[in-house]
Amino acid sequence: MAQSQTGYVSDSYFVPLRRGKGTEYKIIRGAVKTGTKLEIVAEDGEWSEVILSGGTQGWMRSQYIVKQPIARMQLDSAKAELQKARESQQVLQERNDALTAENQQLKAQMTEQGATLEDTSTELDEIRRIAASSVDLNKRHEELLNSHQLLQTRIDVLKAENSRYQNDNRQKWFFYGAASVLLGVIITLVVPLFKRQKRHSEWLN
Repeated sequence: MAQSQTGYVSDSYFVPLRRGKGTEYKIIRGAVKTGTKLEIVAEDGEWSEVILSGGTQGWMRSQYIVKQPIARMQLDSAKAELQKARESQQVLQERNDALTAENQQLKAQMTEQGATLEDTSTELDEIRRIAASSVDLNKRHEELLNSHQLLQTRIDVLKAENSRYQNDNRQKWFFYGAASVLLGVIITLVVPLFKRQKRHSEWLN
């Protein structure tokens, strides 16, 4: 004998739709599948008058009609909702991965910008130092210019004094020369007179 297997009775079955509320009435549609959605028009004991989605109207036993979706339909709906949830979760996961990558990129940019800011701060400090040195150099340059002007003024004064001294020396030596010449002339004129007087006195003796 073949090995036996475990099985389950399916809840899928078909319900006939009749012209009236009784088995003696003609079947309008003999294969209304389990789970078919319909509109209940009237209820009379064991029978209910219904209208199918296609517009077909008839009677079927009330025991085959439930007010809530059957378990299989609920399961299918739950599976559909689960699939939607999984798809939504997948979308959220992809979005999360994208945001994580973007966050890492932003962190890398922040790190790079921090390094750039540090370099910029160092350059700014160097510029400030150079600017301060430039101010000191300008101040030193002005001081040197003032000192140069003072020295130039002193040199001009010394040149003027030297020129005056030279003029005074020239005048002095000119005076000395003139006096020497005059003294020489006087000696030249006076000496012969002394010689004549001496001779004259010799004659008188």
